Amino acid sequence: MGISRTTNGGKQASDRFPKGLNALLEEEIDVTTITITKRAAAKYLEILAEEGKHGWGLRFAEKMAGCNGFEYALDYSEKALPDDTTFESLGIQIHINKGMIKRLLGSEIDFVDGLHGSGFKVSNPNVKSSCGCGTSHGY
Repeated sequence: MGISRTTNGGKQASDRFPKGLNALLEEEIDVTTITITKRAAAKYLEILAEEGKHGWGLRFAEKMAGCNGFEYALDYSEKALPDDTTFESLGIQIHINKGMIKRLLGSEIDFVDGLHGSGFKVSNPNVKSSCGCGTSHGY
């Protein structure tokens, strides 16, 4: 007996895929800022509440690592440092060292929850290559 891939409306999931993909491709990327999705903002605020860090920002950085050059680093940030630029998205301050801004501008921070785990995921339009395991990237 096979698995039926229909929805409540009777349409097959494969019929909806091109529409969803086209919608993603049509989204415009704002390369002048850093953004966080509603899903990621909600998760980060939940984590802050659990940790007793209400009002803290998010430190967004990258470090030399992996087989392709850089890995993203996300951490708590009580306040911006003197060498930081602060972006705000959905009420969350995102602190980035000024030396990293050129590479990180246009990035979107999302939270994904799937079969292979959950976590924060960064989409960065400046990345030119990534490793096979998906943990490091290059420019």
